[in-house]
Amino acid sequence: MGRASERRGRRQLWGLSALAGIGFTVSLFIAQLAYDDPEVVDTAKVGIFAGSLISGVVGTVLLVRHSRTS
Repeated sequence: MGRASERRGRRQLWGLSALAGIGFTVSLFIAQLAYDDPEVVDTAKVGIFAGSLISGVVGTVLLVRHSRTS
């Protein structure tokens, strides 16, 4: 494993990791390919959007909290 920069903390790493979860377009594409039933595809989309929303909120909160303590 690599070493983290001295200027970057674990909170920033966790915040950026959570924000990386926002990239949901591939998941939407895979859901379209994986399921034939439109109802199942819609359920998958709701789960993908919910997960992306939660990821964005958690990442933003972590980064804002870190910026206030630095």
